[in-house]
Amino acid sequence: MKTLSIVLLAAVSLSAAELTIELQNPPESGQIEILLFDSAASFKDLRDPAFSKTVAATGQTSITLSDVPPGDYALMVHHDENSNGKLDKNFIGIPREPVGFANGYSPKGPPGYNRALLTIKETDNPPVQVTLSRPLGERGRFGLGLGAIIRTSPYRGADSVDFLPIPALTYTGERLQIFGPQARYMVTNGETVRVALAANYRAPAYKEEDSPALAGLGDRKGTLMAGPEVRADLGETVTTSLSYRHDILGRIGGGEALAEIGKSFEFGDWRITPSAGLRWTSAELVRHDYGTPSYRPGAMLTPEIGMSALVELTESWWINARVGIERLGDEASESPIVDASYRASGFLAVSYIF
Repeated sequence: MKTLSIVLLAAVSLSAAELTIELQNPPESGQIEILLFDSAASFKDLRDPAFSKTVAATGQTSITLSDVPPGDYALMVHHDENSNGKLDKNFIGIPREPVGFANGYSPKGPPGYNRALLTIKETDNPPVQVTLSRPLGERGRFGLGLGAIIRTSPYRGADSVDFLPIPALTYTGERLQIFGPQARYMVTNGETVRVALAANYRAPAYKEEDSPALAGLGDRKGTLMAGPEVRADLGETVTTSLSYRHDILGRIGGGEALAEIGKSFEFGDWRITPSAGLRWTSAELVRHDYGTPSYRPGAMLTPEIGMSALVELTESWWINARVGIERLGDEASESPIVDASYRASGFLAVSYIF
């Protein structure tokens, strides 16, 4: 039995590798955490690494890992500035603390698994040079680009598809995120649960001139919706959210609630997230969008499905896209000004992140 134990230990030792990390800008306080991920799913959440090592940050320029199983890994080095033993993130999951990756990779958004990938052999592994930086920069990241919104119209006699080009202006900070007509401010930041205050501009549903069926109803109003949003990471790249937005300007009244769940998949530089949700819309908003003087609908439940894509063309150029379809409730589809049971929408933007 003793001989067998020695043989097994020798086998483990022979299959373990050694890797040296050379820090180009070593920190002198806090902790340094080195993480190796063997799947895109765990790397997306930056949780459950296949291998990790934590050391005190004392200004050392190199750290050697021993007993690493050979294989392909995405390597990340994290400077845990406050020594709380976790990677602090903003509301959408982007690291707030300095991080560094293999291959000189320095993303300005959610990091991609393939870009940080390296192969660790049993012997003769060259040192890996890593530079620590903040994905959000010192004051957040601004983005500028061009986008377009495409959506179908459910109204009787109106053009079937609306196309609206828009500037793609973004800002991503530790607490504040702005994406065109939407904004979020993070209130609490737990390891798996985050709470934010969110706001968005609700565009007018239609103009009277869009269709003869809308004659005499007047142009619909736009307004500002705002309220709380809770997002929870369930693991295995599954995220769920619950939000409520109310008309804070009082131009229409009422509000909307949305419960949604999605799961992300990474294919090279593409991050695809299918999702499903259920939206509740108050009677005030439903009547404003679909009502007439003789038709006064109540609140409405709307199931919807969608697919979003985030593509990292380079460290600075990104594509953001989303398509979705919702089934209108009877409160909308039975309106005399509506001739559709479904409504589809899409969004596409190409942005440069500074």
